[in-house]
Amino acid sequence: MTTATPTAIAALTVTAAQSVAVAEALFPWSTTMGGYTECDTSLDSTEGWSACPFDARLRNQVAIYAANWQQLCPQGCVGGAGLFLGQCPTFANRSITTGANPAVAIVMLTGQVCGISEQLMYVSVVLEGGQPLADDVECNAQEPQYGMYNSDPNAIGGDGCAGAP
Repeated sequence: MTTATPTAIAALTVTAAQSVAVAEALFPWSTTMGGYTECDTSLDSTEGWSACPFDARLRNQVAIYAANWQQLCPQGCVGGAGLFLGQCPTFANRSITTGANPAVAIVMLTGQVCGISEQLMYVSVVLEGGQPLADDVECNAQEPQYGMYNSDPNAIGGDGCAGAP
């Protein structure tokens, strides 16, 4: 009796091009806002972030933030809040690269009019159902470990990323 030998299946890996494409979708050009912003411009409704390329884990975390935001401001907060970039999320310039790990896109946003000259973001990309999607978005150039998975059950965004109402 012979036993079938399992065939090795090549691991699916995220390419640099896929990471860049996800980052471009997370921080697109907005004609209405006149600059590069985030795919979500307000947590006041799910319509804003539902089209963002999030994996299931990140989508679940953002839903918690949105529910907390809704509880904090049931009538909508003045000025809204950006999920990643805070209250004033428009930048004139955007560049996207990858480093040694092609599954992490590095997004440099510069030329903001609200006093922050630049913002460095790290987008971790995974394949889910064959689609490249963001699994985490980290910010704060000095401490890039700040991502979207805040352990505070009342949080409205990742540590150091989201703006306050």
